[in-house]
Amino acid sequence: MTEANSPSVVFLSGDLMFASRVRGAAEQSGYQFRFGASLPEGDLSSVKFVIVDLATRSKLIPTIVSEVVNRCGGARLIAYAPHVQMDRIKAAREAGVPVVLTRGQLDGSLGTLFSDLPK
Repeated sequence: MTEANSPSVVFLSGDLMFASRVRGAAEQSGYQFRFGASLPEGDLSSVKFVIVDLATRSKLIPTIVSEVVNRCGGARLIAYAPHVQMDRIKAAREAGVPVVLTRGQLDGSLGTLFSDLPK
């Protein structure tokens, strides 16, 4: 498998500090890590997880569910926000994001999050 076709995690955020934690967990589980403000261009069939930081990328919520379905196949979509941003958490749930967590819940699950799905 080439790097472009390796299973990957796309992390959509503006938080470089937390991105390093997610990157470490993803790479430890054998995934390539992509960081950005929106889904990258090109073939995204190798993407297994798309994680959206609602604190910095909440404007993606109206379209992200359909974008992930159409461009990333069976990727697992996860959105998260600080526990004090309940309006963003609620909006993500209402938009159909299947997994919406607080930042603490996501952080606490990083040790096992990427081992849940076969690559």
